[in-house]
Amino acid sequence: MRMTVATHGNCLDGLASAALFTRLIRHAEPEIREFQYRTCIYGPTPLSFGPQLLNGDSNAILDYRFYPGTELTWYFDHHITAFSNQTESEVFQSRVGSGKYHFDPKSASCAGLISRVSERDFGLSLGHLESLVEFADLVDSARFQSAAAALDRSNPRAQFLAVVERFGNDDFVSRMVAALQEMSLDQVADLPESAEAFSLIAHEQTDFLDHVRDCTDDRGAVVVSDISDREHPTFAKFASYFLFPHSTYSVLLGRIPGALKIALGFNPWGPSGRQHDLGSICRRFGGGGHPVVGGVAFAPHETRAAQAVLKEIVGLLEHNE
Repeated sequence: MRMTVATHGNCLDGLASAALFTRLIRHAEPEIREFQYRTCIYGPTPLSFGPQLLNGDSNAILDYRFYPGTELTWYFDHHITAFSNQTESEVFQSRVGSGKYHFDPKSASCAGLISRVSERDFGLSLGHLESLVEFADLVDSARFQSAAAALDRSNPRAQFLAVVERFGNDDFVSRMVAALQEMSLDQVADLPESAEAFSLIAHEQTDFLDHVRDCTDDRGAVVVSDISDREHPTFAKFASYFLFPHSTYSVLLGRIPGALKIALGFNPWGPSGRQHDLGSICRRFGGGGHPVVGGVAFAPHETRAAQAVLKEIVGLLEHNE
C-alpha cells in the first residue's frame, strides 16, 4: 500500500513533519510500504487538492491548509488560518474521533504536534529525531536569542535550514525524509549534499540584506520594505529585525520565483509587545499564517495590487485596527 504525504515545501517544519509522520505510519500502519511526498507552497493560486494530488491508498496533509475531500485520511497542522471557512472546520471536527485529524494552533511547530500525538496515542518516543523537533520548534516560533543568531549561517544546522528553505521540493524532501529515518538532524546536516548545496547559496542572504537595507521606509515601530523591483530566490527571515532592531513590525513586499509576496512579521526581540494577530490580518487579503507571522501571495504581474495591500496593512498596524 502507498501513502501520499503532502507537506509544506521549502520549510524546515514541513520537512520535519514529514519525517516524524513517516516514522509514525511505519509504526502504526505497517501495511504501508511505499511513501511519496508532495510539497505544497502558499502561492497566488490556491493549491488544488483532490484525487490527482492525493492519489495514495492513504493520504496525509501536514503543516498546510485543510482539504475537506474524502481522499484525506490524516491531517496535522498548527496554523490559525488552517480552515478557509466554517464548513471546512466542521468537516474537520466531524473526523477528529478517528484519531487521525489533529489541529493545535498553540503548538510551536507541526512536527512538535506530530511527536506529541505519536507518544501519547501510539507510545512512540522521538528517539534520534528529538533534536529535529527541538530545531523545528525553535525556527517556527522564532525562539532564537537574537535576530543576529537567527541569521547566523556559520554552523551546519543553520546551513541545512537555508538549504531546506531554498531547495525543499518533492525530490529533496523525499531524500531527506529517508535519511532522517536513520540519522539525526546533525548527521544529515553534515552530509556532503547539504554542504555542497549551501555553498551554492551562501551569498544570497547578504544580497537580500543589502536590498532590504536600501529599499526600506523606516517608520519607527513599522518598517516597510518594497523590494519588488527584482527577484530573490527566497526571503531571509528576520532580516528586517536585524537591520532595524527598534522595529515592532516588518511589512515586506518582494518577488520570488512565480509570485509576488507580502511577508508580515512581529519582531520578537523588539522593544514593544504585539498588538495584532498577523495571520488574521493576512487572511483578510487571501493569505494566512500565525499570530506572529503571515503572508499574502500575488501573481507576478500584480505589482500594483500588491502595493495597495501593502499600504493597507501598514495602515492597519499603525492605527491599531
